[in-house]
Parts: sequence; C-alpha cells; structure tokens
Amino acid sequence: MQNHNVPVAETNPHPHAENARRIHYLSGSKPLRIERKEQTVEVLFGSAWVTMDGEDFILHTGDQLQINPGGDFALVSSLQQKRLVLAVSA
Repeated sequence: MQNHNVPVAETNPHPHAENARRIHYLSGSKPLRIERKEQTVEVLFGSAWVTMDGEDFILHTGDQLQINPGGDFALVSSLQQKRLVLAVSA
C-alpha cells in the first residue's frame, strides 16, 4: 500500500523508450521539474498548478497542457498539497 502523504515526486517511466509516456505521482509541497521540450502534460487524477515562462496554469483531471521548447523547465505542483497523478509524453 502506498503512503500518499510522502512529500516527494515519484516517476514511473517505461524502461526502454525515451519518448514513452511517463507517470508521475505527487503529493505534498515538492514540485516536479519538467524539461522544456516538445511534450504534453495530462492530469490523470487531481489538480495541478503549472508554472512556465512566468505564467501559471491550473489543470484538473482530464486537462492537458503542451510544454514547448525554450527556457529551462516547467514546474508542476499539486494544488492544496493533495494527491496528483499526471502523465508526461512526447
């Protein structure tokens, strides 16, 4: 059984595919840094706060956001420090 109160971002990438869909599990206040390259973030469960290029985006279950190249990275956090599951794919 998973401990949903651990304040770390966990990642479960496919071991043999660089462009595979990666699933991330977040809870607590630790943000996830996403490399700025052509890829899509999709919220599978929960609500996310994404900061990129000085803009903030709020995403809910089923929402997607295109991450475009440029800049260093995008930051993703769970809203209200609740459980968040998201997928990142190229």
